[in-house]
Amino acid sequence: MTLGTDVQLFARYVAPVFRGSAVTAEAGRDWAAADRGEFVGAAGAAITAARRSDRAQSPGEDACAPGAGGEKAAKRRRPMKAICKIQRS
Repeated sequence: MTLGTDVQLFARYVAPVFRGSAVTAEAGRDWAAADRGEFVGAAGAAITAARRSDRAQSPGEDACAPGAGGEKAAKRRRPMKAICKIQRS
């Protein structure tokens, strides 16, 4: 480590604690960590609700099925691959 790197690390992590300017960030971090389960549960519920809503709008078509909705739909589904894998298992 160089002196410049040491000074940058000190300024970023140590000095804010002594100045009291890190209090808000620490409180936010602690609050999010304490309610993590609630946030994860809400995110999962939102995903499930969105998938149900999508299925209701296009009945009989599974968004995870290959070829469902044509090429444009397939491009939109690419980010959903991980979710589809989870559902299949």
